[in-house]
Amino acid sequence: MRLVVSTMRTRHNLADYDRAGLAWHHVPVASCAEAAEALDELVILLRSELRAPGAIAVHGDLRTDFVAAVCAAHLHDVRGVAPADGLRAGARAGLEVSPDAAALLGVSYEEVQPRSAIAAETASGRSVTT
Repeated sequence: MRLVVSTMRTRHNLADYDRAGLAWHHVPVASCAEAAEALDELVILLRSELRAPGAIAVHGDLRTDFVAAVCAAHLHDVRGVAPADGLRAGARAGLEVSPDAAALLGVSYEEVQPRSAIAAETASGRSVTT
């Protein structure tokens, strides 16, 4: 890992990253409801930083909904993945997806719920695997 992106409200762990020789970028985010500017900043940062080799870690406080939104927005920005699909992928990976995270990306929260995906799969006649 070559860069840590911290979205924690506090500067917690930043000195530890320095001691470990890791570069870091801190954008404090109180909640997804107040995070539009931070989201824009981080999408631009990730687009630039991910051109170089090496992993980047994005983390926040106990709630991971903003991290899920950042990852989904990045996937949309660089790969054209629909934001709802990106949020669902984040949820499958263990990130929390809240109504505020969905709203931040202009997605209906109901659209990213697991039951919505199951309903869409069965309505299409495709096999459902959970």
